[in-house]
Amino acid sequence: MSLGKGRTILAAVLTVLIAAGGILFFSAQAVKCTLCNELFMSQVFSSKSVEAQCRKNFEAQMEVVAAESDIPAQVFITILDNNSPSPESALQRLFRGDDTTFYNEDIVEQFEGLCREYLEGNGMKYGKTMIHNTAKRAARAYSDSFGIKDPVQARAFISKVNSSYGRFSSAGLMMAAVAFVPLIFLFSKKKDREIIACSAFTAMGGGMLLTGLICLILSIGLSPLITPQIYSQAVVMAVRGMLGIFTALGAVIAAVAIYLSLKFYKKSKTIDE
Repeated sequence: MSLGKGRTILAAVLTVLIAAGGILFFSAQAVKCTLCNELFMSQVFSSKSVEAQCRKNFEAQMEVVAAESDIPAQVFITILDNNSPSPESALQRLFRGDDTTFYNEDIVEQFEGLCREYLEGNGMKYGKTMIHNTAKRAARAYSDSFGIKDPVQARAFISKVNSSYGRFSSAGLMMAAVAFVPLIFLFSKKKDREIIACSAFTAMGGGMLLTGLICLILSIGLSPLITPQIYSQAVVMAVRGMLGIFTALGAVIAAVAIYLSLKFYKKSKTIDE
């Protein structure tokens, strides 16, 4: 094997390593700064569509409770005047390790108080057991509509990313750096070093772009195990947003690298002439 062919093969291998290291580094950063970032996720969960759907679900369930108890649904819905449950507050509880269900004795007592107030105000007789059971059904519907029911896996994911993203970021950065240095020294001429460096970043950006597109097309990570369904859909939106950012960043890196590569190539041709 000639020296030229050997250098070409080695340059190709090092370029692949740089691309892989860059993808690993930016992947870890993307997940950490989006899906595992409370501020980013709050922007998704605080959207009007998510909150409106939660309220709609609650109101629909209150119609069912009303039909079973002969107490108007609006009586139960007034709980929202004193409490302000929201997808965003549920998410905050998830990140802080608090109870995310919104179901507790205090909520049951508040519903019970609303029921008694309505019945007594209208001179209607009632049984304490019936009122208590009705309040519990209403509180459960409240929890089902606004609370996060299965936070264990979501918290485990956040914890795992927080504990390991630093290692993945460092590994990716180190891989790219270790491959980049010898790649530069393979070429003695400045113009060749400039072009090969641009090629490495083009491969990195192209790899990120391709990875992001494949994940979006194959719906990788778009089946979160979290309920209710509206929150699962919100997480899917967040994952798509993260993949979109990752893909766009890859496109920008590749575009800039290609632009510089063409610029350096034209420059080298001018010098040669």
